[in-house]
Amino acid sequence: MKSVRVKPSSAWKTTRRNMLFISILALAFVIGHYETYVALKCAGIESTQQGSVTAARAALAREFQEAVSDLCFLTDNITAAYAHSAQDHSNPEALTALYLQLGSTRLRYAQVRLLDVARHSWTRVQYQNGLANSVRTKYQQPGDPPWLSMIAALDTGTLYLGTGNGFDPSSASFQLGAPIRGPDGTLRNILVLDIPTVRFFAAVMSTAGAARDTELMFLDAQGAIVYEKGRTTPDHVTTASFAQGFPQAWERITSTPTAQFTNQHGSFSFASLYPVDEQHAKVTTPDTDGVFRWTVVGRIKQSEIAALRETFTRQFLPGYAGVYALFMLLASVGGYRDAQRERRTGQGHAIQAAGDHFAESDNRLRQLSQAVEQSPASIMITDKDARIDYVNPKFTRVTGYSLEEVRGKTPRFLQSGDTDPLDYDALWEQINAGKEWRGTFHNCKKNGNLYWESASISPIFDAHGNITHFLAVKEDITELKHLKAQLQDHSAELQKNRELANMGRMADMIAHDLRNPLSSVKMAMQILSQEASPHLDDKAAELIDIGLDQIHYMEEILRDLLSYSKPDALRLAWVDVNKVLDDAINSLQREIADHHAQVRCEYQHRLPTVNGDELRLRQVFANLIANALQAGSEGGHAPEVVITTRMPVDSVQDGVQIEILDNGAGIDADVAESLFEPFVTTRAKGTGLGLAIVQRIIDQHHGSVRLKNAGTGGARALVRLPTGPVEPA
Repeated sequence: MKSVRVKPSSAWKTTRRNMLFISILALAFVIGHYETYVALKCAGIESTQQGSVTAARAALAREFQEAVSDLCFLTDNITAAYAHSAQDHSNPEALTALYLQLGSTRLRYAQVRLLDVARHSWTRVQYQNGLANSVRTKYQQPGDPPWLSMIAALDTGTLYLGTGNGFDPSSASFQLGAPIRGPDGTLRNILVLDIPTVRFFAAVMSTAGAARDTELMFLDAQGAIVYEKGRTTPDHVTTASFAQGFPQAWERITSTPTAQFTNQHGSFSFASLYPVDEQHAKVTTPDTDGVFRWTVVGRIKQSEIAALRETFTRQFLPGYAGVYALFMLLASVGGYRDAQRERRTGQGHAIQAAGDHFAESDNRLRQLSQAVEQSPASIMITDKDARIDYVNPKFTRVTGYSLEEVRGKTPRFLQSGDTDPLDYDALWEQINAGKEWRGTFHNCKKNGNLYWESASISPIFDAHGNITHFLAVKEDITELKHLKAQLQDHSAELQKNRELANMGRMADMIAHDLRNPLSSVKMAMQILSQEASPHLDDKAAELIDIGLDQIHYMEEILRDLLSYSKPDALRLAWVDVNKVLDDAINSLQREIADHHAQVRCEYQHRLPTVNGDELRLRQVFANLIANALQAGSEGGHAPEVVITTRMPVDSVQDGVQIEILDNGAGIDADVAESLFEPFVTTRAKGTGLGLAIVQRIIDQHHGSVRLKNAGTGGARALVRLPTGPVEPA
C-alpha cells in the first residue's frame, strides 16, 4: 500500500514561526538581565576587595614603621646614657622601663635583647601575656652567627633587618637590630628586637579594617604565603607557595607595584610594599637578589563568581521558565484550534479562519515585540554574514542610529578604533564555531561620543544545526565604569585621610617628645653663649653657633610637619595681595642679605582685595620666595627674584595672579609632576613639605598654584587667587 505524506496546515506553520520568534525574544531578554546582574555584583565585590587590599597595605607599612621607630627610640636612649657615663648600661630594670614606655599595645615582640661586644646576652626583656619580664643572665650566643657580625659592622643610625639564616619573612620570626656605640665610636652593645612573624601580621590585620568576607594573604619576595587571613595562627603556620600555585598571577604581581586583574583562577587585587625603601632611617638586609618586598593579595575565587550565576538561576530562571512555558502552551493551543477549525470548515471557511488566526497571532506577536522593545538591553539580530536584520529601540536610544539607518549594514560603523583587531578575530572564530562570546566593546555613537558596553553574542541554529543568524545582547556600562572609577578614587581618598590622621598622631608625639627637649637645649646653649662668651675661644664659639643653627633647622622641620599634618582653619578677611607680599619679603630680609640677592617688585596698583587668611598667604609667598632665593644661589651667582602681580582681563577664570620668577637652573622635567607631593625634595636639606603646604593652603582658598620653566631661564611660580568670597572647607 502506497504511503501518503500529509502536508501540514497553514495554521501549524504560523504557530511554529510564532514559537520560534517567542524563543528568540525570550532568550534575548534573559541574557540581557543575566549580564546586567552579574556585572553589577562583580563590580561591587571587586571594589570592596580593592579597598581591603589598600587598607591592609597601609596597615603593614604602619606596623613596620612603628617597629623601626621603637628600635630607634631604644637605641637613642641607651646611646644618650653612654654620653653621660662610661658604665655598663645593660641594666634590665632600665631597659624594661624604656620598653614599657612603648605602650601596652606593642604585642608584636617576643623579646628585646641587649648583647655586649663578646656576644653575651646580659639582658633580655620578654613580652608574654601582656607583661614585660626581664632576665639578666650571661648567655653566649652560639656560633657568633653572621647576622650579629653584620650588625656590629654597621654605622651608627643604620638598622639591620633579617633572620638567623638571612632574610626569610615566612620563618617563625625576624629581627630588627642596631649597633650601640659610645661617644668615641667604639662598639658597646648590640640591640635586637625579635618579632614573631605570625604575631606581626596578626597585628597588621587587626588594624587594617578589611572587609570581613575578603580573602587576604601576605606574600614575600619569593611568592611564599607568609600569612593568610583566617587560616594562619601560631599553631598553624602556612607553608604554601603562591608563586607555584598561581604562576600567571605571580608573574603579573612581580611586574607592577599595584593592579587588579582577572584570570581563570579568579579576580585578584594586590599592592606591594618595599619597607626598606619607604623608611627614612637607613636599613640594610642580607642578600635577597636585590628585592625586599611584601605583597598584599586579595582574591575572589571563580567559585564565588559562579555562585552569582547560580543565585541568578535560583532567583529568576524558574519564573522565566514558567512564563516561557505559558507562552508556548498558549501558542500550541491556538495553533491546534486553528488547525481543527480549518479542517471542519473546509476551503470556504478556511479563509475566514486564517484571518482570525492571523489577527490573533498578530496580537500575540505585538505583545511579545513590545516586551523585547522595552528590554533594558540593546538587542541586535544579524544574518550569518553579519548584516543587521533587527535592532530594538534601546539600541537606538544608546547609539542614536535608527533601524532604518542600520538595516543591511554590518556593525563595523560602531567601532571606535580602540578595540584590538585581534579581539574581533577571536570573536568571529568563537561564534562561527557555534559557541557564545562575551566581552566588552568601546564603541562610538552617532554623535561621536564614545561609550562602553558589555556584549554577549550567540549563534542561532536552524532545525538541521546550521547557523542562520547571530543574536547580540548588549548593555551600556559606561556609567558603571565611571562609578567603579569613582569608587576607586573614593577609596584612595579614604586611604589618604587615614594616612593623614596617622601623621597627625605622629606629629603629636613629635611635639611632645622632641619639641620641648629641643627648646630646653636651645635655651641652655643661648645662656652658655651669653654668660661664658668672654671665656670661650673662637672654636668653641663657632661650635655653639653651629649647634644653634642646627636647632633652628630642626624647629623648621617640626613646624612644617605639624603644619602639614594638622592644618588650621582659615581666618578669612579681605586682604591686599601687594601688602601681604611686602610683609613676606620683610620677613626674609636676613636670607636676602645672606644670598646678596636682588628682589624686584612689579605690582599692579589698585588690585581688588581677595578673601583669605593673611597669615597663611604670607606663609605661601615666603615659602615660594625662599625657594627662588635658593634656586638662584645654586648657579654660582647672585639670585635675582622678580615678583609681579596683575589682574588678567582675558582670563577665563576671574582672579588675581601672582608670579615669582627666579634666575636659577629651572625645573627638572623628571620631578616637575611630583614637586607638590609631600616629602619630595630636590635639595639635600629639608623635609619636602614646603610646596605640599603651599598646595594645601592655596586649595583651601579655592585657588591654583603651578611651577614651570621660564622662557628666559629659571623657574616661574604662578599663583591665582579668586576675588570672590571663599567658603570655608
